[in-house]
Amino acid sequence: MVHRYFRFLLACLVLCNASLADAAQKKKKKADKPILIQQSDVFANTVSVKIGKKRKNAIVYCLDKTPGGVKESSQGLVFTSFSKSLAALKAKRITSGTKVATLKALQKQGAKICAKPEFLSLSKYRGAFGEEQARALFDRFAFGASPERIAQAVQEGLETTVNRLTTYAAEPALDAVEDSLRCDGRFPGDPDKEICEGANDVNFTGVRYGLYYRYLKSQNPLFEKLFQFVHDERLSANSNALDGCERYALANHINMIRRLVRGGSYVDYMREWNTDLMGHLEYLDGASNRGDNPNENYAREFWELGTVGPTDLNGAPVYTDNDIAQAALAFSGWRVYYDNPTETCVRSYSPDLHAPGPKVIFQGTPYQAVVYDAEDVLRATFNHPRTAENLAEDLWKEFINPFPTSPAIKELAAVIRGNNYNLLATVKTMMLSQALQADRSKKSLIKHPVELLFGFLRTTGIPLADSTYWYFEYRLSQMGQVPLLPPTIFGWNPERLAGEAFVLEWRNTSLQLILQNADEMRDLGFDFKQRFLTGLSTSGTPSMAVIDRMSKWMNISLNAAQKAILDQYMNYSRVSCYQDCNGQPTKVERDVFDGALDGDGEFKLRGLLNILATSNEYRMK
Repeated sequence: MVHRYFRFLLACLVLCNASLADAAQKKKKKADKPILIQQSDVFANTVSVKIGKKRKNAIVYCLDKTPGGVKESSQGLVFTSFSKSLAALKAKRITSGTKVATLKALQKQGAKICAKPEFLSLSKYRGAFGEEQARALFDRFAFGASPERIAQAVQEGLETTVNRLTTYAAEPALDAVEDSLRCDGRFPGDPDKEICEGANDVNFTGVRYGLYYRYLKSQNPLFEKLFQFVHDERLSANSNALDGCERYALANHINMIRRLVRGGSYVDYMREWNTDLMGHLEYLDGASNRGDNPNENYAREFWELGTVGPTDLNGAPVYTDNDIAQAALAFSGWRVYYDNPTETCVRSYSPDLHAPGPKVIFQGTPYQAVVYDAEDVLRATFNHPRTAENLAEDLWKEFINPFPTSPAIKELAAVIRGNNYNLLATVKTMMLSQALQADRSKKSLIKHPVELLFGFLRTTGIPLADSTYWYFEYRLSQMGQVPLLPPTIFGWNPERLAGEAFVLEWRNTSLQLILQNADEMRDLGFDFKQRFLTGLSTSGTPSMAVIDRMSKWMNISLNAAQKAILDQYMNYSRVSCYQDCNGQPTKVERDVFDGALDGDGEFKLRGLLNILATSNEYRMK
């Protein structure tokens, strides 16, 4: 009996040990499973570590707060933490040597680097708020600013400045000018101004002049900057889609965007897109989308550009072609027809043109929904987490920096959802964030032509007469970005706008603005000497004082060598040479810049401004 008991106990021990071994083996296999990542999941930092007497550079990758290394594999990118690499060496009884020392040094530095970095943090910025920080804020969110506006911001502090920027103030005088320009492209008081009659008496070029006037003159620059962002990044409709009887719809489209950026809900904005004549029904063919003959154009762009985006943060498709086909049926039913009494083409919804019955979207996913019409599609779409994430990606890369990680995008998406998709409230969080003011975010984004042109004019105060507003149209067309005339529904390609041809066009544009006739500019209230030399510091030389002032105004950091080159430019002139010049027609002579602007003084001042305006750093924000 005793022997039988011991045999039973021994069997139990064997089985238990086997189970424990199996569990340990499974745990080991689970632990050994490689961590597959997307490039956006990590950020890289180059560090210098000292091993023995030698110092070497290495790259530390951060996966959230964990430092490690990244390598390519047959399965994709694999992340391995330094602690795991050290554990693997220890398992092989390797506890010393160069490799172990290097990994320990990288782990130590990585622990500091990967603790939530400022450039990915939406926490409130608590540091100093001086001219540099104020210019970063205004360059990103307000087409730049004059030195006077920067000084006001520094005096008032970050919180008050952000509150001012995000509080819309009515501008009836500006509204009146814009209405006049929309009519016939002429300003109020122009002797050749026409009297506009009827809703379709709209001058499309004049409508764009109205935008330019606001971009330059408005005391609500944030809202104008957001208008340009939404128009460019979130379904970019082209006004050329409108026929003669539909011209009035351009104003409706502009007002729709303005309702969003002045504090409206992004949900309501996309709801308005579902009935917008210019964008949906004409540009994206919604008026030809019939239940018995569907057109999928709008359904595709509604998701790809307006809401969820084509893929998730891991690169997996968010929807299928069948989902698009089903959504198109739900969007069907609209038409545009000519209305005799009003002499306009108007939109109309007809149940007879709509596909009846249920449709299924996001099929086979946790967000699968049965929908019947456009409103159902809208609700199901905003129930999908990718809608907030996709908007967060665009906002982050437009206003903060070009390298957000997946966790950072998810954090901003949570802010968007927490604010019920209120764009203005979300942007306010970004304006107050550590990420905006982080060193790595500085000068990490390229200014688009619209930002370059109007930011330059707002900063310098250089005027342009009302009679020459055609100049904006011409120069922006040369630089490749005319508002309301995007090349595609995707807006403008930022890589193309940063190309060599458009860099040259910006040089030509800034040069023409700077070299305007001095007397004509004085008639408009602008004088180079008064603008750039009044109250100049008396310490040092006049040339270095003006170089320091103008580079700060333009938000450009100059090193000692660059300052020396500009100082030489300001204090020497090239003159004709008739003897003792080794056969050369000109020579360089000392011509000290004294701030009097006599002789070549004003020309040098204008030249300095152009050098700064066309520098690579000025083209960055």
